[in-house]
Order: sequence, then C-alpha cells, then structure tokens
Amino acid sequence: MKPTKDLFISYAHRDNRRQPEGWVTSFHTDLELQLGELCGRDPKIWRDQKLQGNDFFDEEIVEQLPDVAAMISVLSPSYVRSEWCQRELKAFRDVAEKNGGFRLENKSRVFKVLKSHVPLEEHPDEIRQLTGYKFYTYDQDRKQFLPYESCYGPDIERQYWIQLNDLAQDIAKLLHTFEQIPEEKPASESSPTQAKETIYLAETTWELRERRLQLKRELEQHGYTVLPAGGLAGDVDLLTDQIDACLQTCTMSIHLLGNKYGFVPEGTEQSLPELQYRLAVKQGERGNISRLIWVPPDREPEPRQAGLLESLFNTPASQQNADMIERPFVAFQTAVIERLADPPKPVPEPEIKFDFSPQIYLICTEEDMDAADPIIDHLVNEGYDVVLPTFDGDEAALREDHRNNLRLADAVLIYYGRPNSGWLRAQFMELRKVAAYGRTEPLAVKAIYEVQPGSHRRAGIRVPTDELIAGASFDPNSMTAFLNKLNERYGAP
Repeated sequence: MKPTKDLFISYAHRDNRRQPEGWVTSFHTDLELQLGELCGRDPKIWRDQKLQGNDFFDEEIVEQLPDVAAMISVLSPSYVRSEWCQRELKAFRDVAEKNGGFRLENKSRVFKVLKSHVPLEEHPDEIRQLTGYKFYTYDQDRKQFLPYESCYGPDIERQYWIQLNDLAQDIAKLLHTFEQIPEEKPASESSPTQAKETIYLAETTWELRERRLQLKRELEQHGYTVLPAGGLAGDVDLLTDQIDACLQTCTMSIHLLGNKYGFVPEGTEQSLPELQYRLAVKQGERGNISRLIWVPPDREPEPRQAGLLESLFNTPASQQNADMIERPFVAFQTAVIERLADPPKPVPEPEIKFDFSPQIYLICTEEDMDAADPIIDHLVNEGYDVVLPTFDGDEAALREDHRNNLRLADAVLIYYGRPNSGWLRAQFMELRKVAAYGRTEPLAVKAIYEVQPGSHRRAGIRVPTDELIAGASFDPNSMTAFLNKLNERYGAP
C-alpha cells in the first residue's frame, strides 16, 4: 500500500520556542512551499504540535507512521536528549521495515536535518551513518557555531535557502520513486529503476561551497547519485568510517581545492578536504574509483594549502587514476559531465613495432608551436618520426589523443616556451601516469626544452640534469645527449 502522507517531521519542541514563530514552524512552511514547487502539488507534511515540555509520548503518532513515506529528524542537542524523539525515530524504523523497507532503492527514508551542531557519536544509531543537511555554520572569527537564521545576515540566510532546496530536491526524488511503484505491488517487490553511477563530491572549504552545490545540482539533474548528501562532522574515526562507506559505493570522486586549507576535524592534523582526498587515494588502490581534482588557475593558496597542492602535483601515489584540471570552473563542470557520459575506452593491445624510426612526441602549447618549429625541423631532418599534439576537437577527443601519444611514443620532449606553471605541472603529472594509459614499458627517454633557463624551478618542478635542455635560440648540438639516449634504446633512424 502506498503512503498517503509524504513527510513526518520529528523534532524537539524546545527547538520551536522562538517568538513570534518557532524555527521548526518556519522550516516546515518553507519546505512545504519549496517541495510543492518541485512536486507540482501540495505536499502532505505532518508534525505533532501538541507536545509540550512535560507531556508524554503520544501513541497516536505510532499509529499514523505506517502511512508516511519519509521522516525528517531535526537534530539538535535537545533532540538527542529527548526520549520522545528517540522513540519516534525507532518507531518509524520499525514500521518502515514492514512497509516497503527502511531504505527505498538504496535511499534512506529518513532525512537528517542538522539544526545545530551535535557530535557524531551522539547521533542516534538509526541515522548516524547518514551525512545529513547542515543548517548551521562554523564562524572562524567567533569560534562558534551559528544557525542558519536571517538575523545573522543575508549570506547566512542565502545558505539556508540553498540547503533547503537541496533537501527538497532529494525528498522530491524519493516521493517520485514511491509514485512509480505499481498499486498492485508492495514497495518491497517493486522493480528497481536503472540508475546512473554514484559520485563522491567531496566537502569543501567555505569559499568553494557555492561551486560544490552548483556542481552537485548539475550532476543530480543528469541522473547521478551524489554523496555525501550533506555535511560531515564528528571525530576522525567516525568521520573516516563515514567517508569510506560512501567511497565504496562510488565510481568517481571529485575534489575542489582552492586557496584555503579548511577545517581540521578533531583527532587529526589534516583538513577535511585533504582527509577526503587521502581516503579516496586509498580507496582507488583497493577498488575501481577514479578521481577528478579542480584547482583554480589563478590561485593564491595560503601556505599550508600550497603544501598540499605541491604534494598532489609531485607525489606519484596521489596522481594514480587521477586527473587535475586547472581551468575556469565552468569548463571543469563541462569536463566532468563529458567524462561521466563518455567513460574511457578500453585500451587496445600495444601495437607491435617494426623496424622504423623512433617516435618522439613533442608536447607544447598551441601558442608555442611556431617557436618550436626549428626543433621539429631538426628532428625530422635527422630521420625521427615526430608526433605533435592536436588542438581542434572537443575535450574528450583531445584528451584521448594525448594519452594515446603518451602510450605509443618512444620518447617525449616537452617544449616549455612561454612560462605557464600550471601547464608544465600538468604535463609532468601526465608523464607519471603513463602506465594507467596502457603503456607496457616505462617512458625511459624524456626531456624538457626550456626557452628561459631555470623556468621549471619557478613552476615547482624538479628535473634531472640529463633531462634538461635550455636555450633561448635553438642549437642542434643541445639535442645530442637526448637523441643519443633514444638511439641507444631503440636504435638510430
């Protein structure tokens, strides 16, 4: 039997005593309006308004719970200390298990709304693993938690409405799932719909929160499930368990890293963004999950964040199964959707090489192509097969061509003309990941030709002396050591 009521709001009445209208009452009204717009009908939201501080639990609530699709637990210190609230939650769990299940198509029928901060270990067992929807923030200046209330300013009020919309979107999806269940079948026997992948979109610092929410909405509009559904909190052990549980169900994790290092949870010295990334790396070593990292091209990170980014650029383990994109955020959003819509093609078997000239992949920017002509001409005249990057086509095609070149080339030469630190770091990261692109032997012959001597150091790159060629004007003799190394390995052309 399908539920006839959409939502039951479980809350501590102490949290609704504000005058002239309580927080829960305002929240109820706002959610009803937002959910009505999404569902195209008036939602049926019910909450008990009779209980006062000295009243007892009303068994009438239990009798109505089987007729409710979902429940909202408004979590607060008062809620976790309330016997009535705990009984409401347990009662809903029990009746839900008998009426379609506590989860529907892997979605919990309880939505955890965090009105104020409660340590994770104090959350009720039934909802502890749910990430929830935070309706408060941490004020770094005051060193205190602030609720999402308009009296704290327009920015706080705006965050309230953004979070309320996210909650309403997720509730609307669950209600829609209930509506799709045939009348003649119990909910537990309904056929699951075909769902797209589940994506882990890492929690960010406050400066990037709006961009994260923007990307989350776009992913959900394309049919992807996004975790975590709300904020993460608690000590590092429980937090690690939460993140790991989410990552185990995901095929990709996405990390937005800006200028701020971010909040450091209790029990660890790593910020929440760094902790999530390190756990995603470990999950990638255990299972099949890729990572996409966005960093702003015009960033000016604070010292500790600069150290984190440096380790991501230069640590091979951090780069395995990962792509770092330094482009405007709009371009990154497009790249994410393209990557998910067009997953990497299976890498074909390595081609059998016959007796022909060694192949050199010369990497440069489109702006530097003309400046690199003397080097290209010299290599061709010496009998080498020179492959150049392509610049026309969509991002997915360009990325696939670049990786194929890295997979098949006998040697790679990076031409670094106009200084662009982010571009150079990205090329070095790609060189470290050639094995992931299907290359069966190490890329043993590689070098960088820099027009401005020492410019690689300003990009934070360390290059062995025998892999460095420098010169404002091209001298054919400067290529001798590089070509000798290539000839020793593959034979002269």
